[in-house]
Amino acid sequence: MQIKKWIVDRRKAVLHMLLLVAVFAVSVGVRYKHFGKPLSRHHEWLTAHSLIIMKIWDKGGIANYHFAPVYSFPGKGNKHDYSICSLHDRQGDAYYVSYGPFSSIFPYFLFKLFMMPVTIGTLIGFNLLVHFLVSLFLYLLVSRLAGKRVSDFSLGALVAFKLYLFSPGTLWFHGNVYFSEILVQLFFAAGMYVFYLLLEQKAQNRKLLIWYGLICFFGIYTEWLGLFFTFVTGVFFLVKTIRERAYLRPFLIAACSGILALSLIIYQYSSIAGWDQFVKVETNKFVERNGGMVNGYKAEEKFSITNAESFKILEAELNGNFLNVMNTLAFVIPLFVVLVCYRKKYLFNGKQGVILGIMALVVLMHHLVFFNFTAVHDFSMLKTGYVLIFLVAIMISRMEEFSVGRAWLRWTFLLLVMGFMVVKAVGSWKIYDKDRGPKFVYATYKVAGTQIKQHARPDKEIVLTNI
Repeated sequence: MQIKKWIVDRRKAVLHMLLLVAVFAVSVGVRYKHFGKPLSRHHEWLTAHSLIIMKIWDKGGIANYHFAPVYSFPGKGNKHDYSICSLHDRQGDAYYVSYGPFSSIFPYFLFKLFMMPVTIGTLIGFNLLVHFLVSLFLYLLVSRLAGKRVSDFSLGALVAFKLYLFSPGTLWFHGNVYFSEILVQLFFAAGMYVFYLLLEQKAQNRKLLIWYGLICFFGIYTEWLGLFFTFVTGVFFLVKTIRERAYLRPFLIAACSGILALSLIIYQYSSIAGWDQFVKVETNKFVERNGGMVNGYKAEEKFSITNAESFKILEAELNGNFLNVMNTLAFVIPLFVVLVCYRKKYLFNGKQGVILGIMALVVLMHHLVFFNFTAVHDFSMLKTGYVLIFLVAIMISRMEEFSVGRAWLRWTFLLLVMGFMVVKAVGSWKIYDKDRGPKFVYATYKVAGTQIKQHARPDKEIVLTNI
């Protein structure tokens, strides 16, 4: 009987995974017509930057550029140019050092390993894989918190998977736009799942401890969200050691991973133009992205936490990228409150509350420390949307739990939620599809790029006017 049950459970698990893959395939299908176009639309310049870095590594050798994100192609005419890069070496090569370099290193070596060219198509393919994995880790986390196995059906987990796949922002940024903020979502999602498993198993599983250390290290080496995740979860484990000494191990792993990742970043970037220049550049960039003054100039577009206009921008960014999630929250919260009162239950169980709190704190810290960055770049809302989707999912999971033993309530609830999800999925696709044409400023960049490609010489600089 046990063997038969094991076979049935495995079949169910495989069927559930096939369902998730099918849903993901639909999300790729609705985006397909936006692939293969010139990089000229919303934030696609970030994808161009990622491609530039890897193309330069191909030409000049990645080791010759300190394994760092470089924006200057070989050739005298490309040296000492003005760009968004603020760190230049003695040869005049420009480097972008606002983040760790792993978002470029990872796909670059992956392409080399599988002998794939560095192209828009391969980078989009990598980005889509990241999208699927982030959604999958969210699905697994919600399912586990609901006390479900992979072979069990979890409505909350399925809703979470679907919402992260089909939100307007995730459809676009996990498809056409690739940069550090996109890849770090994978380490954040995987990190939260592993963090929960460590709590569930009281930090006794050595494989999980290794995975936790790797996620902390590469998360920090990718983007600063990884640093906040490592800090918050590390402090949480430190507090837990007061009662249970076993949690000292994940704390020490978090501390060591953080120190190693930060040390590697500092070593790499300070070797480009020296320690003093590195500190100057990083300090100015931090003050700017925090929303302060740099060399007498206010932060980009003057967005800071003291500027009320910033919060209107944040609201617009959240609604533009996750309107379906906001509408789902408005739909689910009243149902949730009614069922909580009807069944006289707590809002969330202890584990759900801990995960939601840790997740929200990590994201909030990133937004507060880099407030100007959040206000200027709408893709920074990806992590906020992730938290809100998780909130929706655990509320639905709790309502599933409340409806156990009441078939009429369970089926009514299931039909309501699934019907609403289908309507919102169609609405999200329409929002995503509506405004993806080239903007004027991006069309200008396209003209500039075309002229440079036509007239550029390795030893000459190109100056364009009146475009």
